[in-house]
Amino acid sequence: MHYVERSKIANDVVLIIHLNHQGFIMARLLLIVWVLLIGSVTQAYAQDEEREFLYDFLKGNYTIVGRYPESNVAYSGTLILERTTNELKMTRIIDGKKIRGRAWIAEVLADKIKVLKAEFHSDGRTYEITYLIDSDLDNYARLSGLVYFKSEKTRQPGLEALFIKQEPMD
Repeated sequence: MHYVERSKIANDVVLIIHLNHQGFIMARLLLIVWVLLIGSVTQAYAQDEEREFLYDFLKGNYTIVGRYPESNVAYSGTLILERTTNELKMTRIIDGKKIRGRAWIAEVLADKIKVLKAEFHSDGRTYEITYLIDSDLDNYARLSGLVYFKSEKTRQPGLEALFIKQEPMD
């Protein structure tokens, strides 16, 4: 019987050691999950901050220079981007005609490059523009992009460049 008790005690010790080892593994796994979760939340917060910054950076009055899709006809005018909750309200004024639309920050390609996508309706068609976001030497926004028909195949996309209207210097 003495032998059986020693064997039971040895089994209990092995079981306790095994449970402590499993607890250690679980604690490490929980720590890893916690670190990954905090990293994901931090990354999402940083992306939201970057998006907010871009919306504020892009709002303003611009001069438009462009060419219509499927055409060699050039145009120029004014574009106003105003901040709303999750996008920009867009007002285009070309040849005295006001055209309203919307614009939003989107991520494209595998590198998740941030671009400004815009959409507006004019003359019975819906247009879509994807602008590359850049800045000029004075750190004002500068946008350039291709203009497409949204619901139709566009063989020759239009081109558009936006230059911020700066306040005159005294």
